[in-house]
Amino acid sequence: MAGWVLLILSFALCVTVRGGAIGPVLWLGSLTASAVLLVFGLLPYRPRAIKPLAWGAPVLALLLWGVLG
Repeated sequence: MAGWVLLILSFALCVTVRGGAIGPVLWLGSLTASAVLLVFGLLPYRPRAIKPLAWGAPVLALLLWGVLG
């Protein structure tokens, strides 16, 4: 349930920040890029590293958003 809420919240933030035309495109692109990175980059080589990195990913995203946004 929390995953769905976070997905809806991230979509709403993208639409709010970038508008209704480009926000959903950027949202879907970021989800696709993270899935490709996870599946092709990390999962085959270090499957046990996924859980600890998943806890740090939101913090890193907020830091990047603060620096780049």
